[in-house]
Amino acid sequence: MHSHTSLQHLEKPHNILNFSHSGVDFSINVPYLYQITLALILVVSMFLTPYVLYLLMRLGKWGWLTFFGILMAMVAGVAWFLKSAEGPWEAVAGFFILLFLLFYMWLLRMRVNEWIAEARYRMNLQMKKTQQKPVHGY
Repeated sequence: MHSHTSLQHLEKPHNILNFSHSGVDFSINVPYLYQITLALILVVSMFLTPYVLYLLMRLGKWGWLTFFGILMAMVAGVAWFLKSAEGPWEAVAGFFILLFLLFYMWLLRMRVNEWIAEARYRMNLQMKKTQQKPVHGY
């Protein structure tokens, strides 16, 4: 688990979760671009969420997978309640799910950054230990 391949697996979600684009910030003030941006975020999250969950499974981060399941079950319950209400709440339900998915990804992003720092520290420490082994036998 604490090898170079583990660090490679950690860097994949790190790159995905740290992606940003300046155009998204601009589009919040423009309604048409906002709708396109929201649709793009929905489509991207539909494809990236299973991949991020697959990477978490591969890394053995069962607590994060459990947290995702519990969070999404609670959000789905609230969204179902909102969809059954009349008025504009039906539109809010989809946004509510997306908001909590983005919240989960943000929390995961912070933690993945810590995992990478820890893995690099362990790798550097292990490299120092192997380089400083005293030679016996003389």
